[in-house]
Amino acid sequence: MGVDQFNGSCRRGGQALALRWHELTLEHVEPHFAGTLAYDRHRLAEIEAVIEGRPYEPDDIGWTLTKALEGSMTKDPDLLRGFIEVASVIDTGANVLSRPGMAEKALALADLTPLPGPDRAELLSLVGA
Repeated sequence: MGVDQFNGSCRRGGQALALRWHELTLEHVEPHFAGTLAYDRHRLAEIEAVIEGRPYEPDDIGWTLTKALEGSMTKDPDLLRGFIEVASVIDTGANVLSRPGMAEKALALADLTPLPGPDRAELLSLVGA
């Protein structure tokens, strides 16, 4: 919806403008907010699991697909473009991964190997804690 269409739909006054703003916010902003909130909650839980020395394995297909997209984006141009769309808030992860073949390709190409480096116990011993 363009600015002219928005303005045209709100000529009836302040209440109509506020209601239309609310509708458009729910339609266009809320999906990005919800996706970001879900990602942040999972990421914090994942960090906590690493600190505690245990794997983070939630029963959430959305998180699994998100991690698959992150782990496969360097192996396929469509997946890279999809990741950039999500990171740039152009589209949601759910929309990107619901495109034909995207989720399957991300799962097939994902490399979820942890980055090299010391685990927590090794790190603590290195810093003398």
